[in-house]
Amino acid sequence: MYSKIITSFFINLLLVVSVFSDIEVEVYHKKPVNDYPNDNQVMPHIKIENTGSDTITLSNITAEYYIYETGLSVSDLTWRYDWCNFGNIFNVQFFNLDEPYTEGDKKANMKFLITFTSNTKLLNGQAVILHIAVYKNDWSHNFSEAAHWSYAQNTSYTLNDSIVIR
Repeated sequence: MYSKIITSFFINLLLVVSVFSDIEVEVYHKKPVNDYPNDNQVMPHIKIENTGSDTITLSNITAEYYIYETGLSVSDLTWRYDWCNFGNIFNVQFFNLDEPYTEGDKKANMKFLITFTSNTKLLNGQAVILHIAVYKNDWSHNFSEAAHWSYAQNTSYTLNDSIVIR
């Protein structure tokens, strides 16, 4: 009986330590060369790199990408998988923000959450790169990405602190 209690204690302790370990990531963003900030889709290319010493399990990561559009609701939005260096291992969900956010010329009233459906591990220095497209279900809306909180005009991967990682 005591060995069961001790084993259970150490398993629980191991879980607590792994949950609170020091995990570091850097998030990079670029727009595709063929993407324009005023067209019928949002096409972020996101790179999440493990810059810490601990291994990261992708299914424990959520990325939040913030957009601002009027005349749309989250039920109007859909997405498609374009590419990921680990295969089709992510999902996208859309949410309205309770309060719209504005800072300078950047705004947000909606976000999409990117979650990973795989327990793939990222070692120090490894990165997951994903390309997605978000658009109105019938392709009839032109997005004005330049005002989106998370949008970056760069065509090469650049650090972006406007994409939140949880």
